[in-house]
Amino acid sequence: MFPALTTVRQPLHEMGKIAARMLLSLLDGRPLLMQNMQIPTELIVRGTTAPPPDAAPAPGEGGEHASVPGDGDAR
Repeated sequence: MFPALTTVRQPLHEMGKIAARMLLSLLDGRPLLMQNMQIPTELIVRGTTAPPPDAAPAPGEGGEHASVPGDGDAR
């Protein structure tokens, strides 16, 4: 596929193991040790990711993308 899509790599095997352990604990009548958990992921940047806003040309300087006021955190 062109351009290659930016994606997030997730440890699916590890996520499955953790989910299975949690389910078995619940089935055994034991409480969950934690309700939320964070598992590391990896951002794989490919051709569909734009440069950061500070690397883009200022509005009116010939850039293809104009900045939108207040849109800096809307990703």
